[in-house]
Amino acid sequence: MKKQEEDKAAEEAKKLKSVKKHESDAKAKAEEEAEKKKQAEKDAKNVAEAEKERLADIEAKKKADIEADKEKERLQKTKLEEAQKLEREKKEKYEAEAKAEQEAEKAAKDKKDAQAKALAEMEAIEAAKKKHKKLQMN
Repeated sequence: MKKQEEDKAAEEAKKLKSVKKHESDAKAKAEEEAEKKKQAEKDAKNVAEAEKERLADIEAKKKADIEADKEKERLQKTKLEEAQKLEREKKEKYEAEAKAEQEAEKAAKDKKDAQAKALAEMEAIEAAKKKHKKLQMN
């Protein structure tokens, strides 16, 4: 009987040990699952943060591109305005030179006309003097 009790006690101890091992395994598995879940949440949070940063970078690049386009447009406008200003100055210079040339030609013509008039007057005076001398001699 003692042997049966001992066997029974050993069997009970074996069952208890098996139950404890099963509980320990279940607890370890639950902890492992909890750790995996915690790691998955951490990974998801990191992925979400990385996506948020990626979207922020894309937005910043878009803004930088818009600013670069505005600056490029402003520079082109400035370049165009300067080219127009140079063209205007060139035209004004050409017109001023043409006007100065016309005025010089007119002045030369006026001088020539004045010289011709003076010469004609001198010739008229000389002719009058000769005529007067001729009359006096007669």
